[in-house]
Amino acid sequence: MTPISELSQPINNEFSSEENTSAQEILIKSIVVKIMDAAFDFAKGLYHYRRGKKFKHLEVICFKLAAKHFQKAADQNISKAQLFIADCYQWGHGVSTDYLKAAKYFKLAADKGLSRAQYAIGRYYIEGDVIEKNIDKGLEYLQKAADQNVTDAQSHLGYLLYKGKKMEPDFIKAEIYLKKAAAKDDEYAQKILCHKKFRKQLLEQQLYDP
Repeated sequence: MTPISELSQPINNEFSSEENTSAQEILIKSIVVKIMDAAFDFAKGLYHYRRGKKFKHLEVICFKLAAKHFQKAADQNISKAQLFIADCYQWGHGVSTDYLKAAKYFKLAADKGLSRAQYAIGRYYIEGDVIEKNIDKGLEYLQKAADQNVTDAQSHLGYLLYKGKKMEPDFIKAEIYLKKAAAKDDEYAQKILCHKKFRKQLLEQQLYDP
């Protein structure tokens, strides 16, 4: 008679292989389901958010529902949900205002390349009221947002370069960003570009910079 030990070995190996394949399939399916659930949560959040914006009498309930779904999707690493929940925390839409949480989610979205989040967290770093001030980081994020054609980022970066409050003034570079913002009807950028003091300082830098 064949010993049990000899019979069991290939059977165990066979089951082990099947179990491994099954485990991999289950893992893949669970990941896909999670991603789909998170994407669906974001879509539901966006639906309620837009309804809240459109219908004033539904604003409170719609923003609460939107924030609930945005939060779920944001915690599943959906970048746009992180941007929207950050906005909710910043403006108190459907949740209590919480600037620290807003900064947290703006940064998560910014590090995934979302330009509006880059502008927002750039401002947080530069102003230093909510998170620790870091001018270099703030300018880095503002630059990224400005280079992705965010008008507010172009206007604000141009202003900072002009005033030199956070860095050495650079009127030539300031003009580049201010012109980009002004071309999109940013009134503040247009105003600076027309200012006599700015024009004079720009001319001096153009004349004397090597």
